[in-house]
Amino acid sequence: MILPCFDPATWGPSLDAAVHALSRGEVVVLPTDTVYGVGADAFQPQAVARVLAAKGRDRQMPPPVLIPSVRTVDGLAHDVSAPARA
Repeated sequence: MILPCFDPATWGPSLDAAVHALSRGEVVVLPTDTVYGVGADAFQPQAVARVLAAKGRDRQMPPPVLIPSVRTVDGLAHDVSAPARA
């Protein structure tokens, strides 16, 4: 499904559709100022696997994960070093 995002009037419904897709473990494509990003819920392993497959990667080259706070890292990684945590 392709939803318009160039018109501010369509942002609400488009964002709602993206949130619902992410909650179902689907992958979404997000326009940025320079490129398109590929996104999924990092807490859903099948969604992460879909991103890896779409990008032609395996677990040896995982995608970056944007997190809202350092506390979130504990749900995504083990043995995080002090410098990384800082």
